[in-house]
Amino acid sequence: MIERFLEQEKALVRVLGSDKKSRHLVPTWQGLDVLESINKAVKPLQEFADALSGKSYVSVSYIKLVLHLFKTSLLQPEEEDAELTKTIKGKIMRYLDDKYSDPVKDELLDMSSLVDPRFRTTYIDPDKVEPVKKRAVAEMNSLPAPANNSTPQQPGTAVQVPGCLQWQGLPYCLFG
Repeated sequence: MIERFLEQEKALVRVLGSDKKSRHLVPTWQGLDVLESINKAVKPLQEFADALSGKSYVSVSYIKLVLHLFKTSLLQPEEEDAELTKTIKGKIMRYLDDKYSDPVKDELLDMSSLVDPRFRTTYIDPDKVEPVKKRAVAEMNSLPAPANNSTPQQPGTAVQVPGCLQWQGLPYCLFG
């Protein structure tokens, strides 16, 4: 919305400036600077919010990736950024760090990242990789077998894959 306002700024100034009753609504240069700073800081967030708000697919495993991108590039202050833009980016990053620093949320995000074949352990803290893997294996082993198995497993048909876990007669490789 801010971007659209900035795109249409000249037309809005003409329309608002032509009427005495609405002339006070014409944005000043300070107001435009503030809007440009806000737009520059928030634009990357809007694009990712749109991408993560999928209704037909699971997107929780993307959160670690997005946080990593924000920390390393998109919300890093740049030299040409105005001071206000740098402040906004810093506050957004602190808010996201606070929001996702909860250990319970972090465990959930680590687990979802681990089981997503696109990410695996890429965005998990290296000190936490082994505990997350062990927890994943423990949770898979604790799952009950399905009650009505439509294809009964015959003896000797299970495939043994080195380094993989057998679950319901199928190999599941978390780590390879």
